Amino acid sequence: MLFRSVHIVARFYNSSNTTIPRFLYYPLISQNENRSAIDSVVKIFSFYRLPNVVQPWQTTEEEYSGSGFAISGRRILTSAHVANHSYVQVRKHGSPTKHKAKVEAFGYECDLAILVVDKTVFALGYPVGGDTISVTKGVVSRIESRKYSNSSIELLVIQTDAAINRGDNGGPVVMGKKVVGMAIKSRSFSENK
Repeated sequence: MLFRSVHIVARFYNSSNTTIPRFLYYPLISQNENRSAIDSVVKIFSFYRLPNVVQPWQTTEEEYSGSGFAISGRRILTSAHVANHSYVQVRKHGSPTKHKAKVEAFGYECDLAILVVDKTVFALGYPVGGDTISVTKGVVSRIESRKYSNSSIELLVIQTDAAINRGDNGGPVVMGKKVVGMAIKSRSFSENK
């Protein structure tokens, strides 16, 4: 049976700068649904505009993509650096349709963000850099406290030899049928985390 909850033990801030409770509990997929962990993964598209200081009337739009996974209703958990842009969309696997999403909570220190999809109907599904789901297998080599790459705060990390590529950021790390973590960008001194 699929793991049905994700505990986030971190400090989050929502878009109105009000602190969200320190311990959040979100059920994963409904108990009546029989879906695999892969079905909860989505591809995230983030867009932002870069100013042109020489010609301020012109801007350049940049796009970044990453992964995330459904945690409850229309909520998606991802890495903060994936969703730290002005316009965010999500897309399920096999669908050309992108759905607008907004950042509900943001934890820069722990590199976590919760997105809410604007559409009331949203099927779960996708990820990783390209246009098809990528699954890599690995072994846990270490569990320890380390400084996250976004801050100097030490938090728990799991190091694995599974390849974690740029588009994998924010996607789930699955053991059996349980989500046990989230892929994050690694520090420069290690290849995988």
